Amino acid sequence: MKTGFISGCFDGFHKGHEYMLKECCKNCDELWVSVNDDDYIRRIKKREPIDGIFDRIKNIYKVIGKQSGGFFVLIKDSPIDLIKIIKPDIIFCGDDYTVEQVVGHELAEVMLIKRIPGISTTERLKKGQEVTIVSSGTGGKSVFFEKNQKTS
Repeated sequence: MKTGFISGCFDGFHKGHEYMLKECCKNCDELWVSVNDDDYIRRIKKREPIDGIFDRIKNIYKVIGKQSGGFFVLIKDSPIDLIKIIKPDIIFCGDDYTVEQVVGHELAEVMLIKRIPGISTTERLKKGQEVTIVSSGTGGKSVFFEKNQKTS
């Protein structure tokens, strides 16, 4: 059985995330996912999370389902300790990184997955798409993207 590992924020879940996860599943039998916590997004991305951690995990599970080995909420900046414990056969990452930049590249095969151009949460925010955060009944956050409408 081939075990895979991927780590990321998966915030503002979109088609690029879905594509990446499906590609991971095509190349392993069991996929372990490390999801960065909300504080990581605040610290590194310099913004509030769009989706709460549990909503992000739920979105990922909808894509990978039974192929899930498990989920980890990453509270550190690096997943290296998890990689050493799981000992995946393959570590997946987007092709915006080089193999040498991927955490754990010396411990497992690395597969860089081609990203869909123009589709990322950061790019969506930079393009002026408005993000509206609405409180949900569970205290989590729901988000939808709208194109800014400019009046002339």
